Amino acid sequence: MSSVNFSYLEGAMTEIRLNNLKELSAYERWLYVVMSALVYNDEGQHFYSHKLIADISGLSVSSVRKYLRSLETKGFLKIDVRYNEKGDHSSNLYTIIGKPVVRPKKAERYSSVKVGLTLEEKIHDRSWDTGLEF
Repeated sequence: MSSVNFSYLEGAMTEIRLNNLKELSAYERWLYVVMSALVYNDEGQHFYSHKLIADISGLSVSSVRKYLRSLETKGFLKIDVRYNEKGDHSSNLYTIIGKPVVRPKKAERYSSVKVGLTLEEKIHDRSWDTGLEF
C-alpha cells in the first residue's frame, strides 16, 4: 500500500495522536485510516462513493454512513455535500482533518544508532529505547 500524503496539513490543523484516537471506536479508527488512504490531492480530499468506501473498508454501506457522520461530529472529517446544475445530489467531498503523528519504529531507530553489533550486544543494548514519543 502506498503512503498517504498529509503535506496539506502542515501547520494548519491539529495533530492526531494516540490520545485523540482513544475517543474513537475500532470501526471509526479503521474508517479514518481508509478515508486517509483514499486522499487524492494536497488538500486531503476525495469524493468516493459510500459503496466504494464500504467495499474497501469491508464495512456495510449503512455502517460507512454511520461512522462517517460520527467522524465528522468528532472533528476528524469534514463532509461537503455537492450538487449538480439541476440541484440533485452528485457526491460528497470528504476532507480529512488532522495530521497523523507516527512515532519512529524501534527497529528504524535502532538501526540508525548502532551498526555492526554482535547478536549478544544487540540483545543487551537498549540505546534504541530512549526518546520515543507516545
